[in-house]
Amino acid sequence: LTGCNNKPRQAVTYYDENNQTKKEEYTVTGKEPGIRNGAYTAYYPDGTKKEERTYKEDKLEGIAKLYSNDGILVEETQYRNDKMTGTRTLYQSNG
Repeated sequence: LTGCNNKPRQAVTYYDENNQTKKEEYTVTGKEPGIRNGAYTAYYPDGTKKEERTYKEDKLEGIAKLYSNDGILVEETQYRNDKMTGTRTLYQSNG
């Protein structure tokens, strides 16, 4: 895997005590600490997706999504260079 400036990337997955995935992220290695670059996904304790984000050189980039504990999309926010830009959309769980 390669990341920003063709530096090696490392996929990191974090687990809880029951071996359920807690979060997944990509970091660029060769810097201390590694910087995030690429997809980041976090999960609720039951394994339901909690949030999705994308990082570019350790800064939020693109659409970040938040989910309720039953997996329903509740928020989308646009980021560029770690700052909220554009629209932020909130959804109600009943549609």
